[in-house]
Amino acid sequence: FFSTPTPPYPILSGLVGSEMCIRDSDRPFDRIYRSPMVRVRQTAEPLLDALGQAAVVIDDLREVDFGVWTGYKWYEIEEKFGMDAIDWLVHLQNGDVPEAEPMDVYESRIKRSLDRILSEGEGDDVLVFCHGGGSRMLLARLLKAPGSTMDRFEVDYASLSVAEIRGERVELTLHNFAPWQWLGLDEEPAED
Repeated sequence: FFSTPTPPYPILSGLVGSEMCIRDSDRPFDRIYRSPMVRVRQTAEPLLDALGQAAVVIDDLREVDFGVWTGYKWYEIEEKFGMDAIDWLVHLQNGDVPEAEPMDVYESRIKRSLDRILSEGEGDDVLVFCHGGGSRMLLARLLKAPGSTMDRFEVDYASLSVAEIRGERVELTLHNFAPWQWLGLDEEPAED
């Protein structure tokens, strides 16, 4: 678990699959946003270069601060803290993780990010780069679902989700698209 700042890691070569799908879609983006985190920047840079566009950095899109869990791998959380990391959203919601960012604070800043993104251009095609937790919280806000229930949505590394907003209606038209998984490149990075 890494929250602030994330150490760099080599970008998986399989990410090129998602990049090609976006780059070759002939669908321009009116605006692109990203979190300030290192891995997000590293993931976004090749696509931004290919599109010839820049991203607006929104600090509030950064990943949740995992407190004392920061720096540990998933399996190490149970060994060291006696909690199953797969239930991380519930643990954050219940305040079980010492020194972690409170869930209401996390949800509030993700909501501020979404409000900003939506207010800067209704009907625009927008691309947002962020960690899985941020993706889940953005989807939770869009779908009007409690953030702690979003563990039901898998969000793999470098996956793509598409939400279309039509007035008050939000359709999740694509979720967790990660073509690199089909190429046998689905090993997790050394740190996360």
